[in-house]
Amino acid sequence: MIHDLNETLKNLIYGRGKIAREAMDITFEQPTRDWSATLNRPTLNCWLFDLRENTRLRSMEVRYERNDAVRTANRQVAALRFGLTYLVSAWANRIEDEHLLLWRALAVLSHIPLLRVSPAPEPELKGDIARQPYDIPMQVGQTDELGINMTDLWSVVGNDMHAGFFVTATLALERQYLEEMPQVRERTIAIGQRGDGRFAVYTDGGGTPGQQVSPHPLIALVEDLEDEMGQGS
Repeated sequence: MIHDLNETLKNLIYGRGKIAREAMDITFEQPTRDWSATLNRPTLNCWLFDLRENTRLRSMEVRYERNDAVRTANRQVAALRFGLTYLVSAWANRIEDEHLLLWRALAVLSHIPLLRVSPAPEPELKGDIARQPYDIPMQVGQTDELGINMTDLWSVVGNDMHAGFFVTATLALERQYLEEMPQVRERTIAIGQRGDGRFAVYTDGGGTPGQQVSPHPLIALVEDLEDEMGQGS
């Protein structure tokens, strides 16, 4: 799934940014000092550094799928929604080229608040991304909710700080069936009098309509009470 999201971002930046693929590279490696030392042409780096659940989109919905052939039902909870956050930075020999690449990528991605999956997936969507159950929200250049200090982030990778921006795409993670259970079959129990004046218990819904259930604890209880009352009279 993450690889498909990477490829989708590539398609969006190259295609909607009208950038020739031979003009620059788009990579997803951690931008360490050793990595940047190997570059030999302009490169846009998209480093995935954070993955966390978006609790505002959490749903407690439970869905049931019946299998009448075996009289069971599967219970499935709603998908979890996870935000995948990238740090996007540009690398080139000239600072002007870096700024040009960075601004072009920012212009492209900031115009995409939502990647449409339905009714038809957008053409740039790759693999499983095109089969997501929900449209994909995109947040660009927002840092408040992440609570991340850019200086600390560059200290982690051990490289000189570069200008950059964050991109967060929110994907659904489907959860598998939690359990299989028998389907509920309604059962109605009714108490009525037999021809001899004594009580009987009948069922409907769960068994044969009108079928007398015997012996039944309710019959025994009522008949015991009748006997006691009869003896007392």
